[in-house]
Amino acid sequence: MLLRSQPVSIELRHRTFFAYLDVPKDVREIIGRRVFRQTLQTDSKSVAERRVAPLIAKWKAEIAGAREEPNHNDTKFWRDALRRAKTPEDRVIIETNLEAHVLDQGFDYTDPEAQRFYGEAFGKLVPTTEFIEEWLSSSQVKDKTAKMRQATIGRLVDKFPMLKDITR
Repeated sequence: MLLRSQPVSIELRHRTFFAYLDVPKDVREIIGRRVFRQTLQTDSKSVAERRVAPLIAKWKAEIAGAREEPNHNDTKFWRDALRRAKTPEDRVIIETNLEAHVLDQGFDYTDPEAQRFYGEAFGKLVPTTEFIEEWLSSSQVKDKTAKMRQATIGRLVDKFPMLKDITR
């Protein structure tokens, strides 16, 4: 039984679901494989569908790293992955991958840059700019008013780069 939504799939083999992700041709030589494949350690389709998401996120981060794309170092990437975790097990897997990623970058837990990265990734430190574009696009105002608001918010961001710094 093969459930395929290219290039990601889950497959039931010997009463156990496996996750598959085709490696793009441009990074196969760097990664050293044509396909990612791993057991999901379940025979339940619904459990397999929940467990595949963090695994695919990890593999896609590895592909992005091979392409040297910036998103695997982006705290927003990790924060979104943590928000999408459906179960505590999924969250633990993503947190483990995040910790391994930080250690792979040559940082340890005492490094201020790593602590800031963790804070942003876990949502404890949120950049002030995080929701500005969404807010500006949702307000139905004239261009001049939108530009004035953007300038005001720009000054606020310069003074308070993190949301936790802003108080009433």
